[in-house]
Amino acid sequence: MVVTLTPNPMWETTFPVPAIGSTGSQRLDAGVRQLTGKGINVVRALANLGHDGLGLIPGDDKTPRHATDVNYGVINLGITPRVGFVLVDPEGSHNSYYEKGPSWSTDQANGLVEQIEERVKQLQPDTVVLAGSLPPGLPTNIYGRIAQALRPSVTCLVLDAVGPALESALSARPDLVKVNRTEFIATFGKSPSSEKEYANALLDLSHNHGVSACAVTAGSGAAFFCIEGRVYRAIPAEIEVRNSVGSGDSLLAGWLANRDADNESLIRAAVGAGCANAEQLGVAVFTKERAETLASQVLVTEIDCS
Repeated sequence: MVVTLTPNPMWETTFPVPAIGSTGSQRLDAGVRQLTGKGINVVRALANLGHDGLGLIPGDDKTPRHATDVNYGVINLGITPRVGFVLVDPEGSHNSYYEKGPSWSTDQANGLVEQIEERVKQLQPDTVVLAGSLPPGLPTNIYGRIAQALRPSVTCLVLDAVGPALESALSARPDLVKVNRTEFIATFGKSPSSEKEYANALLDLSHNHGVSACAVTAGSGAAFFCIEGRVYRAIPAEIEVRNSVGSGDSLLAGWLANRDADNESLIRAAVGAGCANAEQLGVAVFTKERAETLASQVLVTEIDCS
């Protein structure tokens, strides 16, 4: 079972619009309203792929305890989830508008660590994913504290974060680190452009921090993966992009759902799930069949690191 933590979840509505940047009043078609956030998106995508997951989010007494499209649990810390909306045009371009999220107190931060430990002890998942941005007031080392606390009892620890939040947890030797290119540059100060530079950057991350696998995505561009010291480039399938929000989370779900496969099959499945997500207006609402079809079109090449 996969358990995810999303410290800064959001009730998000995605609207199709004729064009981005147009002015004046517009009457829009019905939007897609979902509970979102990186970890929640991973759980929703895992369900599409036939795998169980539970997304944990902070909330309060008024936070709904059930949604028809995703399995989640609320940690009651007196935190009201933020709201946001996304405008998507016919070309797949989008503008996102998100609240920063409520400010946390020290007691709430400590309560999060304690309750996550307790939930994981009760649920005994084999995989825990720590994912997403941190709301105001939540210490940047919170992922590090949680990762260190959970590491002895979790078989697979996954991080999808950026900057100090990610760096604080690397000492726990995560099994997988997933970031996009912008997040990689912001965290590690490296801006790889060639295959060789990507390979060296990922190998450094793996060797210096004991990370078993890492992935750097770049939207519709090539993604790079390092698995046990072997580096791969993956060219996504050609698709008509509807909304790319959540594609990295879907890629991560595809990885987790296929982690027993050989390296190249694993990468194809992960990238195929990310592509399938980008074809849809909502977040992580693709089908397993479509993800598998697109996975078969992903071109994976191992990079010679000698």
